[in-house]
Formats: sequence, C-alpha cells, structure tokens
Amino acid sequence: MRGSEVVSLQEFLKNQGIYTGPITGNYFALTYKAVRGFQIRERITPASGYFGPVTRTKANTILSQQSQSAFTAGASISATADTSVSSGSWLQNQVSAATYYARRIFGKKRPPSSDTVSPSVTLSSTSGSITNTSIPVTISFSESVTGFTISDIAVQNGSAKNFSGSSSKYAVTIVPLADGTVSVQVPASVASDAAGNANLASSLLSRTYDRTLPIVNGLSDYLTPSKSVTWTWSSEAGATFRYLIDMTQSAAPSGTFGAVTSANQLTGTGTYYIHVQARDVAGNRSEVVTAKAVLDNSASTSPPPPPTSGEVYLNAYTTAYTYWDNTPPGSADISHPVIHQKAGGIGTYADPVTLAVGHSIISGEDILDYPAGTIFYIPNVRRYFIVEDTCGDGNTPQNGPCHIGYPAGTSTWVDLWIDGASGSASQSNACAEAITDSNGVAHTIIKNPASTYAVVSGAVFQNGSCAQQYGNIPVTQ
Repeated sequence: MRGSEVVSLQEFLKNQGIYTGPITGNYFALTYKAVRGFQIRERITPASGYFGPVTRTKANTILSQQSQSAFTAGASISATADTSVSSGSWLQNQVSAATYYARRIFGKKRPPSSDTVSPSVTLSSTSGSITNTSIPVTISFSESVTGFTISDIAVQNGSAKNFSGSSSKYAVTIVPLADGTVSVQVPASVASDAAGNANLASSLLSRTYDRTLPIVNGLSDYLTPSKSVTWTWSSEAGATFRYLIDMTQSAAPSGTFGAVTSANQLTGTGTYYIHVQARDVAGNRSEVVTAKAVLDNSASTSPPPPPTSGEVYLNAYTTAYTYWDNTPPGSADISHPVIHQKAGGIGTYADPVTLAVGHSIISGEDILDYPAGTIFYIPNVRRYFIVEDTCGDGNTPQNGPCHIGYPAGTSTWVDLWIDGASGSASQSNACAEAITDSNGVAHTIIKNPASTYAVVSGAVFQNGSCAQQYGNIPVTQ
C-alpha cells in the first residue's frame, strides 16, 4: 500500500481524529501508529499497525455507515425541496463520493502473504554481568522491521539513551539509576516486518550495577619491635588486591591487582608501612588502607652499653618540623643559634642536627627546657642533635607544645629538624608524620651522649626520601 492509497488512508484516519500528521502518501511511523490507534479503538487484535483484512472490513463498515447517513440526509432534503432533481443530484453526489472513497481506499484486496512468521528479537551486550558503568545494548531483529523507536524499549532501574540503527540492527545505551539489577526488554508488537507481522518479545537482558567501593579488612599495626612481620587482609568475595611496603606513612600502591592476601617484611630496622588497595568484581577501587610495624634487626644483639658518665636516657615523645612549617614558613630560621646560623647539620657528633625544645617566658626571660647547645643522640634515626631552636610560639609558650602535652609514659618532648627544602611540602610533611611518635610509641633519646654511637649522616629528609628508622636500641660504631 503506497502513494494515493496511503493518502486516502491518512485522510480517513484524520477524519476519524486519530491521525495528526501531514498527508504524505508515505506509510511511515506516524501512519503506522495511527493504524494501531484505530485498531485499539475498535478493539481489533492484535493491534499490529498492519492494515490487513480485519482492519479493512471495520473501516468499510464505518464508511458504509457514513454512506447510509448521507442517503438518509438526502432523502429528508428531497421531501421538502421544491425541485426533486436538485435534491436527487445532491444525494447522488454524496453516495457516489462515499462509495468511491471506500472503493479507492479499501476496495482492493491485499493478496494473501506467504510470510506469516513474526520477527524475533535478540538483546546482547559487551558489558560484564557486574558493572559500574553504563551498559551498551545491541538489539537484533531476525529481519528488517519498521516502527521501532527508543520509547518501545522497556527498562527497569535505568533509562535508554543514544538510540540508533535501522532495518534489523539497533543500538542503545542503558544508564543505570541505582545499585542493583538493571533489566532491558523489547516487548511484543512494537515493530512489524514488510508483511505486517508484529515482532515477538525479546528475552530479558539483565546486568548488576555496582558503584559501592570495597573495603579492606583485617590489617593490623605491630608496634612491639620484632625481627619480621606478616600482614594479612581480606575484602568482599571476588576482590583482588595490590600493596606497597615502604617507610613512608602516606603512599599508594600501583601496578596490577591480584589474588594476594598477605605480605611480609623480613629485614630492616625501623618503622615499616604497608599500603593495601582492593578492587571488586565491578572494577571499583577501595580507599588505600595503611598499617605499620616496628622492626629491629640491628647488627648489635648484645645489650646496649651502659651510659657513660653524664649520659641521661630519657623516654621521649618525638615530633618533627620542616622548612615548610617552620616559623616563618618556608625558612630555616632558628631562635638560639649555636653552631648553625640557620637550622641544619648532618647528624654527626661534630655537626649535629638542629633540635627544638619547649620553653617558658617568665618575667620577660626566655628559659629553654634544655639549654641551647645541649647535645642529644636519638637511636631511632641514628643521628646527633643540638638544641638551637624553640618549640611553641606566643607570649606564653609554657602553655603550648613541647613544654607540656606529651603523652603519659614519656618525660619530655623534642622536635627534630628534618629539613625538607629539597622536596615538596607534602613529601616533607609525610616524612614528619612518619618520624612523629603515634599510637603510644615513644623513643629513647640520650642527653649528653658519648661520641661513639653509630651515625647515618645527612638530613633526615632529603631529595624526596625520608630517613630509615631503627628503633630504640643504641648501636656503637
């Protein structure tokens, strides 16, 4: 059916108040949907959009009724008209027009089609069964169809976007709404083939949408010094992991994920950190979880030598400050120069590193907790330090850090200069955090030490790297 026949069909449907499109002579989507609307109104099943024999018969009935109405109206007019020829001519015109209209559109019988097979529909997707992204779907009909639009696609827990295609192949993107099952289906009778056969319903295509991040469980800190440590962890079913072991408190692993759920550190002395990240089946990556352990594999296994005359062992709370958070920031200024005009030193007995201590201002006099020039040795970083700076600002530093506020179990608070000018603020801050005693761990410091302790010379932080930590056991050279 095409050309003038379709024009007449469109005019009929417009007269019925069903077709609202232009009169084009093309049997496209608007005409197809109008025929379906007519079939639904007249309760013709299936409402396939195909103008077949049943639909033609119903339309002819409506036109016959219109013809009969025209005849009745004409007879009534002839009974009252002065000239019967005039009324007769009008009646003949009305009946002829209705009859011609019906024959022109519906008088021709469509040859029976040998194709009675309904098109089938298959849905497929390259997306995995569990995903955290939009779902691409390919819609394949078993033959060319017309009338198929994006509004015909049924979606649960999602919406259809980016529709394209024609003939027998179409594509659409399903955008999930929330975590859970997302289902897609093409219902029956939304498209038809050239013979007018409506499509069958497709099978349901389902995917699980998951945007919830996995969680790393089971990592623990080991703060009692030991020779080695083994960490273990877990997460949800199917998760894979990657990890990094270093001596930096803030870091992130890189590389591929695998099924590993444990790792160990068997050598070294100091505080070691493990950083673990999980990835779930959907591809979501967890936050990095960090744990630490204190190892002591010092060369000396004998008890530390007894303090020499004048040595004082203190259980101290140690923190660190840098070039970036000094007062003023971005400087190496110090308040009580002794052997350095600016904070510095390489940690040897002859060139100790600057150390800040608490102080008090009483009656205008600045009184340091330890006199400027006092020497300390700190086994954890194997360096000597010298008091050349103060910790705590303002008019009453005795009420602030270093002078007070150190944890229970410690008797003093010292602040180590670690430099940091050779790296970024974030790098030097990470090193300062690593040096700072946390979770109740304190360090031994030796006041007025002998000159024979082992030294690892250099700034505590330099060129992006933080010094190794060795624990509390002093080792002699």
